[in-house]
This record gives sequence, C-alpha cells and structure tokens, in this order.
Amino acid sequence: MTQNASPLLSGPSVPSEDTIDVLAMLSSLRAGWRIIALTLAVAVLGGLIYIYALATPVYRATAVGMLETRQENVVDFESVISGLSGDSSEINTELEVLRSRGLMGRVVDELDLTADPEFNAELRPVSMIDTFKGATIGALKRLLGRAPPEGIDRTRDNVITAVLQNAQVGSVPSSYVFQVTFESEDPLKAARIADTIIELYVQSQIEVKFEATEQATSWLTTRVSELKSELEAAEAKVKAFNARTQLISAETLAAREVQLKEIRDRIDAARDLAAVLRAKADRLAAAQSLAQKIAAADDPRLAALAVDGTDAGSAFARRYDQLLARARTDAERQSAQVAALETRADELQAETARDGNDLIALEQLEREAEANRLLYEYFLSRLKETTAQKGFQQADSRILSHAVVPEVASEPRKGLVLALMTVLGLMGGAAIVLVREALFTGFRTAAALEAHAGATVLGQIPLLPVNARGDLPGYLTARPAPPMAESVNNLRTSILLSNLDNPPKVILYTSALMGEGKTTNSVAMTHNLARLGKKVLLIEGDIRRCVLSQYLATQAPGTLVKVLAREMDFDAAVARDPQLGADVLVGEQPDINPADFFASEAFAGFVAAMRERYDFVIIDAPPVLMAPDARIIARVADAVLLVVRWEKTTRHQLDEALALFRAVNLPLTGLVLSQIDMSAQRRYGGYGTYGAYEAYGPTS
Repeated sequence: MTQNASPLLSGPSVPSEDTIDVLAMLSSLRAGWRIIALTLAVAVLGGLIYIYALATPVYRATAVGMLETRQENVVDFESVISGLSGDSSEINTELEVLRSRGLMGRVVDELDLTADPEFNAELRPVSMIDTFKGATIGALKRLLGRAPPEGIDRTRDNVITAVLQNAQVGSVPSSYVFQVTFESEDPLKAARIADTIIELYVQSQIEVKFEATEQATSWLTTRVSELKSELEAAEAKVKAFNARTQLISAETLAAREVQLKEIRDRIDAARDLAAVLRAKADRLAAAQSLAQKIAAADDPRLAALAVDGTDAGSAFARRYDQLLARARTDAERQSAQVAALETRADELQAETARDGNDLIALEQLEREAEANRLLYEYFLSRLKETTAQKGFQQADSRILSHAVVPEVASEPRKGLVLALMTVLGLMGGAAIVLVREALFTGFRTAAALEAHAGATVLGQIPLLPVNARGDLPGYLTARPAPPMAESVNNLRTSILLSNLDNPPKVILYTSALMGEGKTTNSVAMTHNLARLGKKVLLIEGDIRRCVLSQYLATQAPGTLVKVLAREMDFDAAVARDPQLGADVLVGEQPDINPADFFASEAFAGFVAAMRERYDFVIIDAPPVLMAPDARIIARVADAVLLVVRWEKTTRHQLDEALALFRAVNLPLTGLVLSQIDMSAQRRYGGYGTYGAYEAYGPTS
C-alpha cells in the first residue's frame, strides 16, 4: 500500500545553543511558578524558623563619649602628663586603648563576666558532639605540639576575647566624639557593659595621671633630698675654703696687680739710677789727670780747689776721695735698693699668683654651690606643684551619654533576613526551574517537536481525566465536545488531507516506548470516525501485550491470531463495541514470533480484505524501540503515526525511533503529541486553545 510521507520542514527558527532565548527563559519561569513559589515558601519559612526558633536575639547598646582637648586650669601648674592635642593619630590611639585587652580585662573583673555563661563557654551545657569535637581538637594540638602549657588558666583570656568580639568602638567623623557599642543576649547586660567600658576608660585616664603624679612625686622627693645634700656639701666646701685662706676678692687682686706694676716701674727707674751711679763711680776711679778728675767729679768745689791752687794737692785729693767714696756709696746703696725692690716684686707676684688660684678655686666652688642651689630650688618647686596636683586630676575624656537599654533586638534583623531569604528563594526557585529546563529532553510544544524531528505534527491530544482504560469509550461517548473531540477532529482532518488524491484508509499508530498513549489515540480515532457514520475496524497489532480488550465493554469472541490461523471465521471473531460504535479485533500471543506473524502473506491479505470491507482500518502497533512489529505492519498501512508523549518522550528516544523508520526506508506520515497538560502547556506558550472550541458547541 502507498503511504503518505511527512513533508520536510523548514521549521521555525530555533535559537542556537550559543545564544540565550530570553523569551524562552521567561516562559520556563512562568511555567515553573509553582516550583518557584514552593522554593520561596520554603526559604521564607526557613527564615521565620531561624528568626523565631533558632537565632538568639542580640541587643545592642551604645554609650557616647568625647575626647577633651580643653583642660581647666584651676592652678597654673604644668601637669605631669599633658592633655590631648586632638589630632587624628591621638584619636586613633585612644580608640585602640578602648579596644585593648587590658581595659576589657578590667571590665571582665569589674562585672565578674567569667561567671557569665554568655562569655564563658565552660559554663554552658556541653553536648556529646562538642565534647568529642573538643577532645579531637585537643588531641590534634598535642600531636602537633601546639597544645598550651599545662597549668595556665585560659578562662579569663577566653572571656576577654569573647567580650572583645562583642564590643565595637568607633569615632564620629570630623569630631572628637566616640561611641562604644556592645552586643549581648540581655539588653540590660548590653547597656551595663557599654557603660562600664566607657566609665573604666575615663577612670583609667585619671588613674594613669594619678599614678604618673605619684611616681613623679616620689622621684622628685628623692631627687630633692639628693640635691639638698649636694647643695649642703657644696656650701660646706666654700666655707672650708674661706676658712683656710685669707679673704680675697677680685678687687684685691686687681689692686695688687697695680701695686706690682708700680714696683716694677720703680725697679726699672732704680736700675737706671744704679747704672748711672756705678758709671760715675767708675769714671771717678778711672780718672788720672786733674782735668779728667774735674770732669768726672763734676763738682764746683773740686773745680774751685783746682783753680785756687792753694794747698791744692791735699785739699783737692781729699775732696776727690770724698766724691769717689760718696759715688761708690751711692752706687752700692742704689743697687741695694734695686735688689730690695726686686725681692718685693717677686714676693708680691707670688702672693698674687697664689691668691689668684685661690680665687679661681673659690669661684668654682661658689658656682657649683649656686648650680646646686638652682637645681634644688627648681626641683623643690616642681615637687610642691606636683604634690598640689595630687588631689585634682582631670581625665582627657568625658561621657556624653550613657547607654540606653534597648527594647528591640538588633539581631536577627528580621526585615533583612526575610528579604534575603525571599531573594534566595526566588533565585533558588528560578535556578531550579532553569536547570530543570536545561536538563529537560522532552517536548512541550508542537513547534519544538517539529523543529527537532523534521516531521509534521498532525495533532495534539490532551490528557484525559480517565483513571481506568475501560472508562475511555464511555468518556468519549459522554463528552463529544471539546477539547478531546476537537483535538481528534483536527488529527483526523490532518490525516485525511495528507493525501487528497488517495485518502488513507489503513492508519497505524505506534510510539517509541510503552505508555505514550498510542492505544488511547487508536481508540479515540476509532470512536471519532465511527461517529461520522463510517464503518471502522480497530485491530490490536500489539499482540505481545494484548491490552486492547481492557478498553472494551464486551468480551471479544475471537482474536486476530485465530482468524489468520483459520481457527475462527472473521465475523465470529470480531467484537462489536456499542460505546465505540465500531468493530474490534483483539490479539493474542501467537505460537510463532510476532514479527514473522505480521510479515506473513496471510496478514497482508487480511489487511487488504479489510480495506475493501471497512471505510477505515485502525491498527494499534507495538512500540518501535521494543519490537520490529510496527515497521513490518507499516508496509501495509496508508498512514503511519508516531505518538510522542508530552514531556515524557525524550529527544534521544524519538531520534532512535525515526532512525529505525529511515533504516528500512519507511516514510512517516506525521507525529502526534499526546497526553498534553493543557494548563501547563499554556504556561509554556504552547498551543492550548482547545477550551475555546466550547464556545462553538459540539462539532463533527
């Protein structure tokens, strides 16, 4: 028999695998709204469970302080520790002080937080898992040599670490204001600890200054005592020096220098005079003649005696001897005077040098005593100032506002958690839908099926609300209206119009695998043609399973195998089903291989005979991938329809089925997309308008 091949399709343009079809993604998301809604509900429910059942409420309290750059000068004393200048480095330094373990340790001790299970993990109930975990970690640390030394109590350190983790310190930009925030499971505790941190910080500044003042006072007291002893020793040295030396001053030394200079001048004059006198005496002694003696003596009386000539010899000689003796005496006397002056000058110079050295030593002692006095007076003054500051120490910070006990927990942040879980739910649901769609290998629309298979989709059959196979004929009879009737009408019209010159009479239904709706489609087409008043024969070609009898309201008297074996006459074997309004010939397992059975001349002749007797012959053939029967039967059929189940038949299965038909050069009339979930298909943008036919009423 001739068969009507499906024409080659150019098909709709299909996006390449390298591009993203946004509309297809939106259609997939719309179709998977139930999955997205379920994922969203689970995520939101998880968020609610976390907020109200799992998460521990955490309360946050904040105390505010300010760094003081202005200091009150009650007394104009220089402080031992200067105040803050207010630059960024000092502000950051103070913030680090607020975060220091030393300050937090004082907070722990002040509030006895080591006895609080919130910060001391040792006081919390320990589960078996925690015990095993701790033992395992401890063993590994000991094995790796990282275990802490024995005998060291880590409890306080661990509590300090926990407090530090819950404390936050920050500054307000462009100001000297800082904030201390603390988080705790107890709102009262959060406010109390925040206040304690900032109070102890301010108190520590005062204590630091007080301790510095105490240390300075102690050191100054010791130093003043030492300086006093040194001053007393220096003054004692000055007194002792004055006691063992004559009182002398710079003025006395200056007068002595003047006196020494005068003596030296007198010595020079006396030496000159002595030289003159010695020269005169030498001239007198050296003169021989009268004239020489008169000239040497330079004496008027001697000259007169020489002129008178009276008793000149004796008088002149005596006078001359007197002058010579006098000259020698004057010369000796003058030499003695020079010697005396030189002796006095030497004595005076020695005294001056001695007194000068004594004066230098005295001045050195006096300078040392004065220096000790100045140091002593300065340190004594600083000691008094420092002592006066003991009772008045100012902190470099002050508290602007104490922490307010929070009424609402800061964590978990319900709005943020729910918003995040909503986003995660939507994204997770969308991801599940898109991944599910990416992994989907079936068919949801006729266009996708045609584009992949390259064959015409002749009809789209919806999923019927029938639970048992025997209920199908009654459903088709009771509901002759859309959508089932119109979908079969469309399929019937497509089959008959596939070959206008020679409309098909023998129609074969097959599928790739079982459960894809080929028998249901065969029964529905038989019922549809019978309603048109056509004489229809439905033959069960799937004689390996033999399920067609389950659709019938009457018991079939015979089978196809018995008819071809001539064990029964056709008229006796065929069953007339009143609900279908057609004849039905069921099958049974033959003694020979079913493939050989259908390849026999007897079967071909039987189909030829039925073609002449009936208007239409519908054959329900076995699945293509499970047995070769369908391809053998297809040789005697006018139209071969391959049923593809909506969303279930995979592309691989369809490809294998089509390949089997091409392998034996059997053309395929068309495809039937069956068991369509119409509401779901509408969400995917497929053909889902069967319900619109109800507006036109029943059609034939």
